[in-house]
Amino acid sequence: MSTQKESRKLMARGRQHEEHLKENILSRAIEEVETHTIEDTTEQARELLTRDRQQDEHLKENILSRAIEEVETHTIEGTTEQSRELLTRDRQQDEHLEENMLKRTTEEIGVREEK
Repeated sequence: MSTQKESRKLMARGRQHEEHLKENILSRAIEEVETHTIEDTTEQARELLTRDRQQDEHLKENILSRAIEEVETHTIEGTTEQSRELLTRDRQQDEHLEENMLKRTTEEIGVREEK
């Protein structure tokens, strides 16, 4: 074989080898990018899930504290209203007792004066 043919063959093999190397490098780079992308995506997903859980817990705590506040407020309002009603009844009973006592006293005084 002539030197030119051998040179051409060697150059062709060299190009093929370079192309093969480039393809390997490219496929490794793609693999690494995909791996990092998957890892990054997984990490981001974990962070988002953690944030979501924290927000859910915070929301539940807020709902619970509002519910407790509302129950306490209604209980206090109900207790206050019941207290007012009881005080009103007590006053009415006291007034009724006073009227009865005054009436009896007046009747007794009138009966004594007639005697």
